[in-house]
Amino acid sequence: MLCYLYTNQIDWTNDNNGMDETTDENISFTIEIYCIADRYLLTDLRQRAKNRIFEELTVNNVAEIMFRLVPKYEDLKEPILSFMAENFEEVCNSKGFKDVLANPNDYTYYNRIMSEVLSQHFKIQKARLNK
Repeated sequence: MLCYLYTNQIDWTNDNNGMDETTDENISFTIEIYCIADRYLLTDLRQRAKNRIFEELTVNNVAEIMFRLVPKYEDLKEPILSFMAENFEEVCNSKGFKDVLANPNDYTYYNRIMSEVLSQHFKIQKARLNK
């Protein structure tokens, strides 16, 4: 973070031997940067982190991000909701989604978010059937 403040650059690899692959550790680092940038009103860094979150979305991490971050950061909602709804079958089989299902009380807006995801998923399915 300090490096960013002085250079306006950030190393998204989180010292992962220079590897730039999507891992749980990388997405956690990106989310941490996003939250810090939001807190300290670093709009450019916040936007970069937001874009990076969208790039790093996978069926394995989207559920955790959706249920943990979206209630606090509404601007993340639409792209994450769309990704989750479009890939819902795969997401349902992921460890991340199963972890959310195992502990729904850990997520304040669990019911509302599930309702939105399912509603979006069914709209997508209906549109596919009508083609």
